[in-house]
Amino acid sequence: MISRADMALLAVSLLWGGTFVVVKEALRDVSTFLFLALRFTLAAGVLALALGRRIGAQGTLVDGLRLEWRGGAACAGLLFLGYALQTAGLTLTTASKSAFLTALYIVLVPLLASFVNESRPRPVEVAGILLAACGTALLTAASGGWQAQSWDLNRGDMLTILSALAFAGHILAVAHYSRRMAYERLALYQIGGVAVFSWLARKPMEPPRIVWSAGA
Repeated sequence: MISRADMALLAVSLLWGGTFVVVKEALRDVSTFLFLALRFTLAAGVLALALGRRIGAQGTLVDGLRLEWRGGAACAGLLFLGYALQTAGLTLTTASKSAFLTALYIVLVPLLASFVNESRPRPVEVAGILLAACGTALLTAASGGWQAQSWDLNRGDMLTILSALAFAGHILAVAHYSRRMAYERLALYQIGGVAVFSWLARKPMEPPRIVWSAGA
């Protein structure tokens, strides 16, 4: 029987998968970091309103305010890095390739967890990594076939692969801190943190640009 947690993750997958096409369209009219700043500022505001008094609930907090700030900063930093690399990569590659390459975080999570925990990955995890590598090779191969020179792994693809690594680290960070503090606050801290990082990176990284179109 499918649990509520499984259904929630399935819903996230459906929503997140749809954003690749939408974001690709929006990036025609807005620069990467300004887009992220606006996107996550709006998200943080909506999340704060939706959670309301639940933000102040103590939940499972055990180490006080210092742990909250440390957890929020760690998760926000990794999430910002993942979205910054993914969104920048999406301007240089297709939405379908971006979605697939980003999903490499699924097999990178157990691999990274094994490294952090100093343990060997299970055979099924190794098999998943190899299958994902084959899928990446098929997706990034040009129409010329399997010759090495026909592969088309461009700069956008490389940025997206790096974003998958950042997302894998983010999942491990969330798994660690969500057991030690109220998940409502952790969610708000990381979404708000991405907004702050995006505003800070808006000018140093690129000239801000936006056209208030329907697509944007």
